[in-house]
Amino acid sequence: MKLKYIIGVNYSMGPCWIKFFTGTSGMPADRDSFAYRTSTGGVATGMTADEYEDSIWELSTVQDSWWEQGGFRGRPRWLLSQDNDSAHTRAQLDARGIWPEAKLFKDLTYVHLQRLLLQGHGPLRTAASDLAYVLAALNAKGAGISTSTATQAVIQGVREPSGSSRAYTVPQSLPLTTWQGPAARSCMDAGDRAACNSLANLCVLQMYSGEAAACQMYDELVTATAGSSARRGSSAASPRPATGPLPWLYYVPGTSYLSAEDVDLQVSMSTAAAPLAFVLSAYDINGTWLGTHNWTLQFQVCGARIEEAAKWTRFGVNYASSCSIDLSGLLAQLDFTSNEPRFYDPYLLQASGELYPLPIKLLNKPETVSSSSATEQGGHVRRFFYIDTQLSVSTAAAGDGSSQAVVYPSAMSLLVQIQPQARSRIYPPLLTIQYSAMSSSPNAPSLPAGFAVTYTNPPQLTGAFWYSWQTMLIVLLILVGGPVWVWRVLLYMRKKANAPMDLELLLYAGITAADVFSFTLALVLFLVSFYWLVLIKLQEGVLLLMLPDAQLHNFWVTVVLAMVGQSLGLLKMLYEQISVDIFFLDWEKPRRVLAKGGGREEPGPISAWRGLLVANEWNELQTARLTCPSFTLITMVFILQGANMQAAAYINPDQNDYSSYVNVQQSMLLRFGIAAVWFLVLGVAQVLWKVVVVHRVAGHPLHGFIDLLFLANTSAIILDERHSGYYLHGRNQMHHSDTSLAELNGSLLREEEGLVAGRGLVTGYTGSVASITGGLLASGPDAAALNDSQVFLLHVSPELRRRYESTLLSQVEQAAQEQRANKGAVTTAVRGPSRPPGTSMSASAAIADAFKAALDEVERNCSTQVIIPTYWQRMFQLPPAAAATSTLLTHDFHAGFASALFYGQELRLFVFEALLFCSLHMTLGNAAVAGFVTMLVQRLVAAVRRHWGENNLSRKTLVDRHFLI
Repeated sequence: MKLKYIIGVNYSMGPCWIKFFTGTSGMPADRDSFAYRTSTGGVATGMTADEYEDSIWELSTVQDSWWEQGGFRGRPRWLLSQDNDSAHTRAQLDARGIWPEAKLFKDLTYVHLQRLLLQGHGPLRTAASDLAYVLAALNAKGAGISTSTATQAVIQGVREPSGSSRAYTVPQSLPLTTWQGPAARSCMDAGDRAACNSLANLCVLQMYSGEAAACQMYDELVTATAGSSARRGSSAASPRPATGPLPWLYYVPGTSYLSAEDVDLQVSMSTAAAPLAFVLSAYDINGTWLGTHNWTLQFQVCGARIEEAAKWTRFGVNYASSCSIDLSGLLAQLDFTSNEPRFYDPYLLQASGELYPLPIKLLNKPETVSSSSATEQGGHVRRFFYIDTQLSVSTAAAGDGSSQAVVYPSAMSLLVQIQPQARSRIYPPLLTIQYSAMSSSPNAPSLPAGFAVTYTNPPQLTGAFWYSWQTMLIVLLILVGGPVWVWRVLLYMRKKANAPMDLELLLYAGITAADVFSFTLALVLFLVSFYWLVLIKLQEGVLLLMLPDAQLHNFWVTVVLAMVGQSLGLLKMLYEQISVDIFFLDWEKPRRVLAKGGGREEPGPISAWRGLLVANEWNELQTARLTCPSFTLITMVFILQGANMQAAAYINPDQNDYSSYVNVQQSMLLRFGIAAVWFLVLGVAQVLWKVVVVHRVAGHPLHGFIDLLFLANTSAIILDERHSGYYLHGRNQMHHSDTSLAELNGSLLREEEGLVAGRGLVTGYTGSVASITGGLLASGPDAAALNDSQVFLLHVSPELRRRYESTLLSQVEQAAQEQRANKGAVTTAVRGPSRPPGTSMSASAAIADAFKAALDEVERNCSTQVIIPTYWQRMFQLPPAAAATSTLLTHDFHAGFASALFYGQELRLFVFEALLFCSLHMTLGNAAVAGFVTMLVQRLVAAVRRHWGENNLSRKTLVDRHFLI
């Protein structure tokens, strides 16, 4: 008997059943003619070898309707023989046209397993004849598919061992010569779904190229079976075209499928929320459906730790891995059961249990490469493959049968975007893939690879945030920065009074603007980063998702501007402090001693030790701080890196997760925020400790210096501007301060008992504030505070300033110039001023007398030249309007002279250090390196201030540096 068809195979129930039918038509004529059964026990003898000897065998599946008519229920399945009986060898079964080994069947498809017997003993159908048959049929309809290059593959951009890239042209590519013709014929003639899938896979393998014969045949077959509306370049109402038995490969152009709102899924940032479920429908190259799989660990070419590889499925967790991978690393990721590529259709599991298809943006697709981007108007596809080594295998006579190149996804990214109106819902996630090719040579260079998942906001929400950012920035710059800048410029102009508006004023206004407005920018940076830190970690519903670093350009620019502005302000402060004019007035009266010969008394020399003690104390105070930078930075490194609090910078909505991850992405904004918060906490804690505990128990260092001035019977004049500065009154009521300890203690005891006048310059205040000020002030410091006031804002007259400059400063500057000329500028800067000459000592005594005379005059005319400031004058430290024409003193109850020291510039220094540390931590992501660099800069600033401040103190007070310890 001659069998014409084998039209069905079913092994779903365990044994393999093969139905044989006779007849001459396409439909079976006799459903029950023969039955052949294989079971785990062996081959049944339902048919004899004679019934096969004249047959030419191949096995295949057929359409569902044929299968059902053949007496079998359900969809047909591939033949997978369970016959391992040793009595039936391959040779025996091969002679009968049956191959039962599973290891052989896995490499065969419907082409090899298709039985097609012509009437009588016809010729066997081959892959080449099938391809010629299909091309002839399609070209007869005007398809215009080239037959000469139908099995030729082109692999673009293959990286060779030399480092160059070129295109590989592969004649008679193995997958194309093997599968293309039979798959196309079975799909065209019988509508076989597996065959149609195989044809589609070959198109995917060639990057959907319009010049590939597989893609052209796919287009023609879709046109023939489903109509022209499903072809590429056409448009329809639905993103999914009708494709008949062929699989869905292309999204219909002109449809807004990326902004579709039909994804049936609610998302949440809550810790209890279930992760998103992504599903992959997998196919072998022969079109065999391999089932569905959850997408969690797959496609991460660089590998990942098992505990974080699936972390990206948690909504809101941004994930990225990148590496350089070599040939062996790629080949190790191939399926160990086959060298053939696998093909995947991605889906998202919805709340209803249905699968939502995900679009793919293939960057290698010719239409995508030739345009700026693949938009919603076209360019997206449905299927992709993982790693391919077979397309570059040539079966031509000149080929060696080995793979020439490996094609792999060098960049794979998944973008999940929330909807602006319903933020708990998402748009269809978009998968973007970039393939690269590597030569199969063992010397091939390593190539980059990466896998990323990003959860992001739509442009509307991102734009709304940056609009809010700009609004807050402008408001704070106007309401905070603007008034402070205007106040500082007006204060500068008022101190200079009649000085002309010159370049110096413009320079001061410019640097002050950079300083003040950069401080405002730093405030904005802290507020915004703290807002995002709280939002990302504590929100339950979805309000906003973390912006990726690529969208934080404005934030980064603001950090740079704030850093530059604060650096300028710091340099300006350093220059002002190391160039301040300081002068000590010694009120000590000389003791009377016998002259030589003993005939009369004359004034004896005044001891210099009190002045040296005061100068050394001031020198120590120059770099004293309210906070301890070393403690702050070491604690920051311990908190962020030791306790791993820097894990809060991961784009991970779980506020309780402080684990370290390799591939979970960090945000530079969150890194800035967590560092800024802890820096602020440590700074505030130290200030509170100093103010509440240390200053109350051990005393305030500035107050201690004023007490030292009083005990040493020495006053200090500090001029931070040409005509203005501070006067620290230290004149006491003792006969001599250079005396015994018992006499000093006795003097202090009399002061405690109120037996001597107050310490202040003016001690005659009595009554209420209103009576003291003549009714001008209703509130303010009482009479006791005024009588003990030792700190004043000093405004010297132009005449006194000129005398100070001509008498002392000119000689100081002349001595410095001579030293630079003799020893060199560098040596002078490093070693400091030399020992002061005798002329400078005389000049110092002369100017001391001038200052004492001016102060005596102020004391005599205290009602007009010692001013009790109003509330607004105290708040803004405004000098009186007449400051330019006469020497005046204004009570200062805020120790304003601290501005000439680090102690009074704590806020500026703290902000600079915090901004520097946060900027470095934001950029480098390493708290230890950021702390080390910040400490180096802080130590450098302190060393510069200490060294040049000491030089300035020695030069202006004529105290040799050898006496400054």
